[in-house]
This record gives sequence, C-alpha cells and structure tokens, in this order.
Amino acid sequence: MSALPETSNTSVDSPLDRAFAAMEQARGAFVREFIPREIGRVTRVANGIAHVSGLSGVGSDELLQFPDGLHGIAFNVDEHELGVVLLGDYWNLQAGDEVQRTQRVMDVGVGPALLGRVIDPLGRALDGGAPVQTTQRLPIERPAAAILDRATVDVPLQTGLKVIDALIPIGRGQRELILGDRQTGKTAIAIDAILNQRDQNVICVYCAIGQRASAVAKAVATLRERGAMDYTVVVVTEGNQAPGLAFITSYAATSIAEHFMEAGRDVVAEHAIQTLAALPGTPRIWAVGERVQTRLADAGFTIAGHYPLPGSIDAVASLVGQIQIDSDADREQGRYTRVYLFHNRPTSGSLYEPVTQRLLPLDALWQQRLAALPWPRSRLPEILGGGAMTLRALVREYLFITLFRSCAESLASENASRLAAMERADSTIRDLVEQLDGRFRHLRQSSIDEELFDVLSGYEALSGEHTAKVSRAARSAP
Repeated sequence: MSALPETSNTSVDSPLDRAFAAMEQARGAFVREFIPREIGRVTRVANGIAHVSGLSGVGSDELLQFPDGLHGIAFNVDEHELGVVLLGDYWNLQAGDEVQRTQRVMDVGVGPALLGRVIDPLGRALDGGAPVQTTQRLPIERPAAAILDRATVDVPLQTGLKVIDALIPIGRGQRELILGDRQTGKTAIAIDAILNQRDQNVICVYCAIGQRASAVAKAVATLRERGAMDYTVVVVTEGNQAPGLAFITSYAATSIAEHFMEAGRDVVAEHAIQTLAALPGTPRIWAVGERVQTRLADAGFTIAGHYPLPGSIDAVASLVGQIQIDSDADREQGRYTRVYLFHNRPTSGSLYEPVTQRLLPLDALWQQRLAALPWPRSRLPEILGGGAMTLRALVREYLFITLFRSCAESLASENASRLAAMERADSTIRDLVEQLDGRFRHLRQSSIDEELFDVLSGYEALSGEHTAKVSRAARSAP
C-alpha cells in the first residue's frame, strides 16, 4: 500500500485570497448614489389620454415615461392633475401605474442617418433595418425663424409635371398646399415631385398620416425602385395607431426637414463623397472647415487632419504650408500613393461648382503637353544641385500654387455666397420698410380722414340746429 504524498493548499488558497481581497476592496470603494425622481400616478385612462396626479413640477409639452416603454406629452397642466397625450398602445395602462418625468420636451432624432429610412414620429425604424443612430435631436415644436432671418425664394423647384410647372411657379422654401378630394392624385403629385429631385441637391421628407400600410408600402417601393430613397426620409403613422402619434407626426417631419435646411448640403462635400466612393482603397482625408469635416465623418470616412477655414487671403499661405507638412509626413511613411483635391470654383455671380483635381501622381498627358511647350527665352536655365532635386522643388512649388489657388477660389465662392445672402437680406429689409411706410401712411391718412369726418359731421349738426333755431324764430316773429 503506497502512501499518497502530502499536498499543500498554498496553490489553491492564494488565488482565493486574492479574489476575496479584490471583492473586499471593491465593496469598500462602492458608494451608493441616490438620484431623486419625481413619480406620479395614473388616475384614469381615456381614448389616447391619461390623467396623471402627483407631478407638480411638470412643464408644458414635457415628455413623460409610462410603464412598458410608453411615452406621453403633458398637454394640459392643471394645478392638481395633468392631461397627457399618449404616444403608443395604451391598452395595458391602468389607474395607479407609475409615471416618471424625463426632464425634456418631445424631440426627434435628426441627421444624415435618416436618409433612406422609414421611421415613425419617435424615430423608430419601420423598414426592418437596424435601429436609427443619430447624434443630434431637435424639439418637435420650436419658435419660427424671424422674418429678417429668412432668405428670399429665388430658386425654382420643378415637380416634373409640365402643367403644374407651367402654371404654378414653385420655389425652394415656398409653402404650397395640395388640396383635393379622395383619389384625385394628391399623393401621385407629391411622389412625382420627389422623383424629379434626383441629382438636384434637394432633401425630401415624405410624411404619411393615417394612410393604409399597403398604400405607404407602395409609395416607398416606388421611391426605392427609382433611387429616390437616397435623398428621402419617410415618416409614417398608420390609421390604427394612437391619436397622439398622428398629432406629432407632422411636427416631427418638419423638425427633420428644418435640420437639413439649417445645416445646408455642402456641395463640395457631397461631390467628394460620391467621387471617393468610386475609388479603390481606403482614403485618408484632410478637411478644411467644420461643416465639411462633419459631413465627411458622418459618411464614414477617416479624417486624418482638420484645419480651420482661413479668415482672409493672408491666412491661406500658412494653411497651405501646414497641409503640405502633414501630407509629406504621411507620404514618407507610405500611407498613400495618390492625392486628389476637391474644392469649389466660382462660376458667375454667387454661383459656384465643385471640381476635382488629381495632384499626385502627375498626369502623364499634362506632362507631355508641358514638355512640348517651348521655353519662353533663348537661353535655357542652369540646373544646380542635380536634376532630381530641382524637379522635386518644382513639383513642391506646383503643389503649393495649386493648393493656394484652390483655397482662394473656395474662399471667393464662400464670400460671394455670403454677399448674395446679405444682399437678399438687405432687399427684404427694404421691402419691409416700404410696407411699413405704406401702412403708416394709410393709417395716418385714415386717422386724418376720421378727424375731418368728425369735424364735418359736427359742423353739419351745428349748422342744422342753427338753421332750425332761425326758422323757429322767424315763424314766431309777429
């Protein structure tokens, strides 16, 4: 019978001791946080409406949270009770359920991630795709822009229907209402107008409220088949959904559209995205300006460098020099083999167009044409320090001049656009001043006319009484 060797518990106890020591340390470092919350109770539920008590600090239009992920908007704020518009199925909601504040008003996610998607007013995807991920939200109700801040309607919007385009002038930024009975083609006009905006740098938001699911699916299928969903957002509330969703759908769609209106669609950024998508490899991008950098980052591109916009032509030289330093460092590390330049070039007035230019490698046809040009003088220049070094210096100078010229053209385009906007604002102010002057003169003349009429009426009344007295005196005389 063989005796078993004695074993030590050191190998087992040591990991356990370390684990218990770590647990003890974590327990000692744990600090319980107390977060105060306002909680109310549902008193009664009606058709799409819930009455809530116990939330005295709720503000108007504040978003409230009910059980099972249901939300509502505080609509009637009374002293002892709230009237809440429910935004979803409320069949399981009962009196006595808890209600919590969210400390925010009703808002909706906005941004380029919504393009091509079908969503409800709460931003939930209805097209079977992944959840919509947005980085910015806007309230569904906001104050309207001041009159002086609004641009004039001076760019036409073609619907694609010759009769409408010939008879009714429609411009971008103009409100146009389509009225008609059922089954008269109102939706068809809207769909045709969306289809006609392809390659027009226009974002479309199609809002469907109370329509049948089959009709909405048919419209979305038409837009997707014709490639219009690339620049369209569809916001849908079906007829069998909660009345609260139908109530906020138009407001949510308007906030989505206003975000694109305020952010603007940078032409050179969109041009760069379309061009880079067709090129092989993964591009590294140096962006000038916050707006271009944000749009390219939202499109999924890697931003290797970001530079502020030059405020004047004097700052362009330092900007170009910094770009060359950063790009040379990446080129020496072999991170790229080709360099493309995207910028705006002014055409006429305040108009400009995006252009693309390949900087490296140098275009072979351009080199051949350059070599065929005769030297402007009879004596050829001397090359000191070797041909390769001189060629490198010339190429670097060529790149500097090209970048400088592109920055100057982009700056000129931006300034021309701003000047045109200022001129439009100045014209709007003059029109408003003329309208106010005309209204003032009209009111002043009306006031003068009223005073004159009062004087004449009094004079006629006094004259009539005087004549009557004279007549009576004449009759009474012997």
